[in-house]
Amino acid sequence: MPRRESQGATRRVVFQPATYRGFGRGVNQMVDAVRPTLGPRPRIVAIDNIDYHDKTPRLFDDGGSIARHIIQLRDRDEDMGAMLVRDLLWRLQQQVGDGTATAAVIFQTVYNEGVRYLTAGGNAMRLKMFLEQGIVVLLDELAGMSVRLAGKEKLAEIAESLCFDARLAGYMGEIFDIIGEWAAAGTTSGSTLRGCTGTAVSSRARCTPTTASPGSSSRTPRF
Repeated sequence: MPRRESQGATRRVVFQPATYRGFGRGVNQMVDAVRPTLGPRPRIVAIDNIDYHDKTPRLFDDGGSIARHIIQLRDRDEDMGAMLVRDLLWRLQQQVGDGTATAAVIFQTVYNEGVRYLTAGGNAMRLKMFLEQGIVVLLDELAGMSVRLAGKEKLAEIAESLCFDARLAGYMGEIFDIIGEWAAAGTTSGSTLRGCTGTAVSSRARCTPTTASPGSSSRTPRF
């Protein structure tokens, strides 16, 4: 007598084309969630808060954080594709700090066009070879297009493209002109320092002490 599977069993075998179609839907869903943040003036993406005590949605403007907060998709095949993109974007943000939306869009295009090529009868090994050769050419072209930034004015221009605040960008340009390209600047809560003049003195930015009002959330540069 054949053995019957219990009702709670979850084993199943998925064949083509259902495999790559489900995987691709997951990739597209994850990338579509990140895509709005692409560009110099990205849009904000709202994600429901998983904390049942706080129903306020969380707002993000970077692809790595958006991907990190998408924990699981309902369909298991789609979830595999989405989690692959999620891991890619989160590792990229940890290592580089930016470019997650660009990487997501490129990954989506390469995957979808690659699947289209293979389903039309293309050779997978030739596709792999062309991708490996193409990435070398692209990296060389990007290296030739890159421009090294120097001086607080150029650094301030980059900062303003991210924060859209000319005054704050000026502070950031001056700070990073002092501490260097490999340094990191952080902020910490303060009770007596409220604003910074941004004037460089020796190797530090000179801050003007002021009296902060009780309960204010003032910030001070930390070097």
